[in-house]
Amino acid sequence: TGEQISAQDLAIGTHVITLAATNANGLSASASITVVVDDDTDLLGPTLTAGPLSFNWSVSTGATTPVTDVLHIGNAGDGALDWTASTDVPWLQLSVITGTDEADVTLTADPSSVANGAALSGTLTLSMPAAGDVTTQTIEIYVSLAKGFDALHPLGYIEPKRVRVPFVRGK
Repeated sequence: TGEQISAQDLAIGTHVITLAATNANGLSASASITVVVDDDTDLLGPTLTAGPLSFNWSVSTGATTPVTDVLHIGNAGDGALDWTASTDVPWLQLSVITGTDEADVTLTADPSSVANGAALSGTLTLSMPAAGDVTTQTIEIYVSLAKGFDALHPLGYIEPKRVRVPFVRGK
């Protein structure tokens, strides 16, 4: 426990900030981070961002109607954002697979060819190639589709057994 610390007067340069703590038993530990304060106010070059970082669909047994969701692709930096999107699973379709700006991509998960009781997963990969001072950027997004599969009871629902225990009351 303790106060929150906020510093707004760090000089330009590299600073190592260390937190040390000691508990009631006298045991101690510490952790450090390095913070670089820079006076360059130019934005980064194009910086690929995306969200959400996982998509999980669950459909009922026998379902054939596709389900959708939206992935937002953004640019946390400055400059043209040149990206591509791909997936490693056949049941997922993307409304757009390339772009040069921020975009909303509709993801469509098609359960029609997925077996009942199956829980499948894969990866949607966003990539931005290196350009100028910007290095290659890749974001991997987890995707899953379950059909007639209850994640809380993956082996099927098991009726709880009732056990009667005799109660003996003493005097």
